[in-house]
Amino acid sequence: MPTGAPEEADASAGQALVERVVAHGPGGGGGPGLRLVTYSRYPVPHALLVDIAETMARYGRLRLMKHPTHGLVLESSDRPVLEEILRSKKIQPLVGARIDEDTVAVHPSERGQIKQTLLKLGWPAEDLAGYVDGEAHPIELREDGWALRPYQRQAVDGFWHGGSGVVVLPCGPGRRWSGPGRWPRRRRRR
Repeated sequence: MPTGAPEEADASAGQALVERVVAHGPGGGGGPGLRLVTYSRYPVPHALLVDIAETMARYGRLRLMKHPTHGLVLESSDRPVLEEILRSKKIQPLVGARIDEDTVAVHPSERGQIKQTLLKLGWPAEDLAGYVDGEAHPIELREDGWALRPYQRQAVDGFWHGGSGVVVLPCGPGRRWSGPGRWPRRRRRR
């Protein structure tokens, strides 16, 4: 750690966080920053790497969960973070009663809105609440004369491994076909 001005210490700590997240991800194991630096055509601005590192380090401190009594709840592993977001005027109308020091009720209709609002506030929530199964529909994906590409199949597998999510692929690789690739698998899981 530098012995100079406080801003040098902050810069050094920020650089250490960036290097850790770029090299290993927030929990170890290769982060998005490493892939960004590896595959980028141009040098990646340091400020962007800092932003990625800080956002990734915040992910998971807030979790949407299904509570057996209270239904959908927002739970925190970091109480000061929960206190900070509950003071936000944008969050207050989306939450209900405080259940305990680390948990607050969320109306099910506000699930998407609270996730978007938390993301805008810089605190992305991990959604572990799951979904309610709807009516089953017989859907088949016929691969007559074509097949999902390996990375599309990998995206489908990743989606199901996590239980939900967003398929993130660059422009032009056939994201449209990764979605229908999920449907027949859902039908088989029933």
